[in-house]
Amino acid sequence: MILNKRIIRELKDNWVRYGALAFLIIFSLGLVVSMAGSTDVVNYTIDTNNEKNQLEDGEFSVYVPLTENQQLELERMGAKTEAAFYVDLAGVEKSVLRVFKNRNNINAIELEEGRLADQIGEIVLEKHYAENHGISVGQSIEVGQKNYQVTGIGTVPDYSNVVQNVSDVLADLKQFSIGFVSEAEFNQLLVGDTNVEYNYSYKLDGNLTASELKEKLVDLDFDKTKVANKYMNEIINTIEKGKNDLSGGVNDLADGTQKLTNGTSSLKQGSNELADGASSLANGTDQLSSGLEELTNSNATLNKAAADIFQGMIAQANSEFENIGIPVTVTGDNYSSVIDSLIKTIGGSDANAVIALKTMKAQLDSYKAFKDGLRAYTNGVESAYSGSVELSAGADGLYQGSEDLANGVNTLSNGSAELNRGMGEFKSQISNFINDNMDYQYVNLITFLEAGDNQRITSCKSDAAINKNSALIAGVIIIALIAYMISVFVIHTIDKESAVIGALYSMGYVKKELLRHFMILPILIVTASAMLGTVLGFALIGENIKENVAYYSYPGYSMVFPPYLLIYGVLLPILIALLVNYMVINNKLSLAPLKLLRREKKQHQLANIDLKEMGFINRYRIRQLLREIRGNITMFFGLFIAILLMVFGFSIYGSISAYVNNVASDVEYNYLYLLKYPMETAPNDATKAYTESLTADLYLTGGEMDVTIQGIDDENSYFDFPLDGEKNEVIISDSVANKFGYKVGDEITLSDNLEDRNYNFRVKEVVNFASGLYIFMDIKDMRELFGQEDYYYNTLMSDQELDIEVGRIATVITVNKMVAAARQMFTMMYGLVITILGASVLLFAIVMYLLVKMMIDKSTFSISLIKVFGYNEREIKKLYLGTTFYTVALSTLIAIPVSKMIINQIYPYMVSNVSAGMNATMAPQSYLIMVAIILSVYAIVNYLVGRHLKKISLVEILKERE
Repeated sequence: MILNKRIIRELKDNWVRYGALAFLIIFSLGLVVSMAGSTDVVNYTIDTNNEKNQLEDGEFSVYVPLTENQQLELERMGAKTEAAFYVDLAGVEKSVLRVFKNRNNINAIELEEGRLADQIGEIVLEKHYAENHGISVGQSIEVGQKNYQVTGIGTVPDYSNVVQNVSDVLADLKQFSIGFVSEAEFNQLLVGDTNVEYNYSYKLDGNLTASELKEKLVDLDFDKTKVANKYMNEIINTIEKGKNDLSGGVNDLADGTQKLTNGTSSLKQGSNELADGASSLANGTDQLSSGLEELTNSNATLNKAAADIFQGMIAQANSEFENIGIPVTVTGDNYSSVIDSLIKTIGGSDANAVIALKTMKAQLDSYKAFKDGLRAYTNGVESAYSGSVELSAGADGLYQGSEDLANGVNTLSNGSAELNRGMGEFKSQISNFINDNMDYQYVNLITFLEAGDNQRITSCKSDAAINKNSALIAGVIIIALIAYMISVFVIHTIDKESAVIGALYSMGYVKKELLRHFMILPILIVTASAMLGTVLGFALIGENIKENVAYYSYPGYSMVFPPYLLIYGVLLPILIALLVNYMVINNKLSLAPLKLLRREKKQHQLANIDLKEMGFINRYRIRQLLREIRGNITMFFGLFIAILLMVFGFSIYGSISAYVNNVASDVEYNYLYLLKYPMETAPNDATKAYTESLTADLYLTGGEMDVTIQGIDDENSYFDFPLDGEKNEVIISDSVANKFGYKVGDEITLSDNLEDRNYNFRVKEVVNFASGLYIFMDIKDMRELFGQEDYYYNTLMSDQELDIEVGRIATVITVNKMVAAARQMFTMMYGLVITILGASVLLFAIVMYLLVKMMIDKSTFSISLIKVFGYNEREIKKLYLGTTFYTVALSTLIAIPVSKMIINQIYPYMVSNVSAGMNATMAPQSYLIMVAIILSVYAIVNYLVGRHLKKISLVEILKERE
């Protein structure tokens, strides 16, 4: 169609406009495609690596290594396991290097350089650790006071995020990493290091679930005698001491009663001989006095032992009442009435409890009777001894005394024999009691973590997914805006050439042909720009992925070109442009040919508002604003999107800056020690606390996230908030409140996934504490809740470094490390912030320039006429460019607070995988900087358009005459 020759002329005449639009499309799509494409590249690389190297389905740790039979039993159930034992050793530049032996089947090593370490004295390093410390293959390094030759550099799929602890907020790639040695070398390390962690990786096969595997691990037999860790043995020995003391005391008492029985038998024989003949008087009385004296000397020991055991049984009964929550205290005098009262109170509501109470009472009654009998016996011995003395002193009552003595000794002998039989029964009851109530069951399982809950595995992909989704949504919005802007420019062209279009209608052209003609140029521009932008996006993937590659540990990436991204980058912009331009241009071409010939324009109702009270200048400016309402609305939305991006960039900057500052200011201690095996006595210069890790439901992701619950007391100088209140009340950090949306008064539920137990709390207060996700409660209440002893602790806080055996320490956290990790996050995000701010300024300038210039072009005739009337350049700028300032000012006033509200809502989702609560924070100076940027861009655009305004000639009036 000859008409289409006008397209080239239109493109030449307005090359700046269409060039700027094309640049905007190319730039926007380049960023979007590169961000989304880099995510796909990361996901493809990680998924391929995970499949190739057999990523685990989860991992668990134990106190005692599983036996070969136990591993075979698990494999028959459908769980293939592989030992992933490790020790943490001192590495280069005061770093910590976690050393494993080479993997065979699960989480295999992917080498990027060199070979595996298969000899003693060789090691393979994680690639970022080697890079950060300038280590290459063939070099020698010192690890754990031993020299190793680096034979390879690589990665493993279960440490793509190389954090020391799963709950750590960020990785410190210079201070912590992993290495791999041969099995022979690792066995040598085990000989000299008692701090080995017995960790296992597992892969599920068949229908076995992770929950079923965990239950099986809990039930596996555990031989506590095989615990190699000396600190764990200390704990076991402490627990077993009470049982051994009770058992030993009962055995000593049984031995004493046997000796008593043997002594009374001998005494009986002697008394009978005394009665038989006076001739044996001297010998008999001597033997009798000697025997009774020996018995008398042992009376106090026997009575004390019996009383101690009875008090031990009373203490055990009180302990059992406390454990089951019965608030009573029994003594040797009141136990019978207290237990009877409890039995009466319980009645038939709990038959098992009644039976247990009756059994307890029967045991106490039995032993009290024995104790009383023993007391009676010792009194008898003392009486016998007094009699024997009198017997030796006086011979007159010899015969009568010997008869009385014989009778008494016979009674004593019978009593001692009965006592011995009762002691045997009592010993049996005590043994049963120990077996039933003090047979402690030790669970071998320490931790159990599924791969989906392990941030070492999931963080990389979840970070990339958030960036991808954000980029795709932003891309659609920007493309729609640009498509609409193009349609506005096409409408301007139609308005400008409406007389020609009317003539074409008159010559026989139909609407369909004209519609197709006017859509060719915008579609060509969008198509060419979309293709170039998509190509640019794929080309920028390598640049965009640099930060991800520099932080996460995975093999070298491979480029992929997913079909959906080609559709998104090429077809979607074309479809949006087709739809928007068709609707707008079709509507514009629906005017009658006569109206087009006469250049009649549909007058908007807003243009008819009454402005008689205003002066000419203001009235004219408002009329001009209303005449260009379409362009001003388009400009508003364009500027709104630009300001939204600007607010987003400043919010990221402000959020991370605030996090860094808050970590430094909120944490009062310098060192925090989490202990695996606490000492019996804590160092004098340390403050004790009790820490547990639980999980909470995270609504942002639909999953769970670990939180740290920490028990402290009012004497803890590092926290200044009171802890009084109900037992289930807790104080949460603002980080927890931000992350989970908790408020004061909320009922919250935290879970212990290892024990399959839930804990309910009520939020009493929210305090400032940015580091991690911490919940605080009274340490006494926490000990009671988790079943720990009165003085138990596993955390130490201090102003200076403490001298603690390395084997007792699980983790050492310092303020300097926390701040350094937070600053590392800032470094990682700095490039993104600059990109977002740069894109927002560019979008702001281009949208504003193009639309303002278009509105000036549309008003060429009016401007020329105004010049004829004698208005100077300053007055003309005020009339035509002054309205732009109002649009920009209104857009800024509305867009900044609305954008901040939008960012406040979406930002938590953007950082949902970070183990810290971070708000979209903007400092007051950030708002001032934003306004300054907006005004500066406005001034530049105003200057450029002003130059164009000067070029409008007076002869434009002649060109527009009818």
